[in-house]
Amino acid sequence: MPSACKPLKNKEKTRKSPNLVTLGRAVLREARPEDPDGSGAVFPISTVHQENDGSYSCSYHSRSEPFAVSSPSDPVQLVVRDPSLPRPSISLSPTGVTAPGADVTIRCRGQRQDVRFFLHKAGDLNPPRHMDPAGDGAEFRIPTVGRQHGGSYGCSYRP
Repeated sequence: MPSACKPLKNKEKTRKSPNLVTLGRAVLREARPEDPDGSGAVFPISTVHQENDGSYSCSYHSRSEPFAVSSPSDPVQLVVRDPSLPRPSISLSPTGVTAPGADVTIRCRGQRQDVRFFLHKAGDLNPPRHMDPAGDGAEFRIPTVGRQHGGSYGCSYRP
């Protein structure tokens, strides 16, 4: 079974017992195993830039016939922050404890106009929800809230 690729500071690292490991995004990159036992490979990103932002997964395949290929790992999200952008604010309506079945709205507000907002849920491997508002904020509505919606949320934005 494939394991998740894990970002490690400024490097992207994968763990798997492959003959060949592949990191998937828009373009596939291959790496020969670097661990002495052949159980992992490293895909370094030596200097992180905005274009490295995105969702990554890994898979592996044998180098000899039959060429069996694994399923991709769960994705990891690499978010490259721009230190020049002020942090957004986040608020919840209604505030406090919410009863199951209620409608909830999470508001994200920034200090810039015409940006794309992203809503992140801690521990969620799915890509974050996003919205392109015509202003300095976005509202993410969760109709009929249930236990699966409980957790910690954060928001971010990018121009």
